[in-house]
Amino acid sequence: MKSNRSDLLANARIAVVDDDPVEVVLLSEIGSEVSPRCDFVGHATVRDFIAAGPSQYPLVFLDRRIPPYNDYSETLPMLAEAGFKGRVVLMTAYDPGLELGEFPFEIKGPIDKLELLNPDTLGPLLSAAEAASPS
Repeated sequence: MKSNRSDLLANARIAVVDDDPVEVVLLSEIGSEVSPRCDFVGHATVRDFIAAGPSQYPLVFLDRRIPPYNDYSETLPMLAEAGFKGRVVLMTAYDPGLELGEFPFEIKGPIDKLELLNPDTLGPLLSAAEAASPS
């Protein structure tokens, strides 16, 4: 049996860092439908994400208020310090309008969590992660 190139490509591993397991399930389910070549991995804390090895993820969806931190100004520097170089999608139900600063990774958002459940919003983010994944 002959395999084609797409069979040889590894799925893109996508991290969802959110303390609400419902958000992780929703994003994972819709994301898997929009882009079947993405595997979603939930992390309830930023420290869990960092301990798992952030370099394996081309894309991370990061909740704005993930305990014990108040906002992105506390969590984004942690990702930079851990050596993350992919893309970060900032998820929120409320955009406080923070100045985020410069980081060694691309930042998208903040994007309303409900908007992320829209395949037209989610699809391009996942396609970019697939393209950035090692084959």
